[in-house]
Amino acid sequence: MTTAEVELPENVKEELNKYLQFSQYKYTWIAGRFFTCPLDVLALFFGNQAGKGALVVMNYLYRIMGYHPVAIKNVLYYECPAAIRYQEALIAEEDVKGWNKGHYYSPVDIRKMNLGVDPFTEIYSDRYICTYCNDPLTPHIRQGAHRIIRFASQNMPSSETTTGGRGKKREEGVMSETRNAQYVELMKWIPSHLLKDKKISVRDANLYINDPFGIADIIIEFVSFSQVTQSSAGVQRMSTWCDELPTKLFFDEQVPRLLAVQGGDLILSYTVTKEVGYLFDYIWNRARWIYRSQSVVDFFRKNRNEILPREEETDSEIENIAIFHASTFDNPTMSSERVIKMMKLLHDDCLDNEDVMNMRLYCLFSEISATIFPTFNNRVHVVDPDRFFKDGHVCLN
Repeated sequence: MTTAEVELPENVKEELNKYLQFSQYKYTWIAGRFFTCPLDVLALFFGNQAGKGALVVMNYLYRIMGYHPVAIKNVLYYECPAAIRYQEALIAEEDVKGWNKGHYYSPVDIRKMNLGVDPFTEIYSDRYICTYCNDPLTPHIRQGAHRIIRFASQNMPSSETTTGGRGKKREEGVMSETRNAQYVELMKWIPSHLLKDKKISVRDANLYINDPFGIADIIIEFVSFSQVTQSSAGVQRMSTWCDELPTKLFFDEQVPRLLAVQGGDLILSYTVTKEVGYLFDYIWNRARWIYRSQSVVDFFRKNRNEILPREEETDSEIENIAIFHASTFDNPTMSSERVIKMMKLLHDDCLDNEDVMNMRLYCLFSEISATIFPTFNNRVHVVDPDRFFKDGHVCLN
């Protein structure tokens, strides 16, 4: 059998080209776990150039476009009457033990029902029925601040016109591309027709996104960790993404912004440096779920003689934190040979110090330990008090 070339109509070509870059994203096992996680705090601890920025941006594009697997995290989603009643009861602090929590649907979930109509053409329809309850579905249309997604990092993007020497003007957006990784990653993956205006400045650090469903603009709000905390406080946000290590004060101020938002979450993306900060104690040590890539599991087995599962549920009392741990070797666009060759170009401090190299490649918290121990190890650093201190006394010689 031979295949014949088919010339597509121009309008079809134009539509496909809108999603050309978007369609080239390469999925990994860790990405699948991240996209389907329903928890409130999602922390990505990735090695250098492991692809954490692209992963987070794709998550937000799915939410904007109505494709996110966790229906309630989409900007537009649908809910059955039982789900509405359950949420109202929670807000009223009623006893909901034994209640039906209801069901949620993304726009693409409804499209897959093949009803002859879907939210991409009609937001409201009496054909949208819950497949579990057989009750009509209602669109949950976010309003106001609940349509704003906050991107936070060390530096603000800016598209102020700058000079390129001898009075020549550089193209607008140059500063953005050199100072803010979140902006660069978003511009790389977002279909161009969704951008209402990609110009951005210090005076108006917002990007306005065309809502695919024609409801109202969705706003990407850029803020800096160094901004006065009060300037980013007091308002609700649909979601916040902190890239790298925010100040403790800034981090603490983000959580209250999400309390009243259904499907709201806080996303952290971080590569460990010598400045470990508070994330180890506040996030890593309190996570309820840990997802490790195969390269991370293999590293611990070969180098630390530890057998770690790819998916682990801990005994943490904090139920809504999940960690996603991946290495540079998990970037699907780079070969392992390429990674090794490039890492050899690093300065001597990295090449000669195994801990520093492991921090870069595997995002390992090595600097939190004393110099005697390469990393924190529960079997070494945690003791059973009933075994060693039977009489309740601690003796220090």
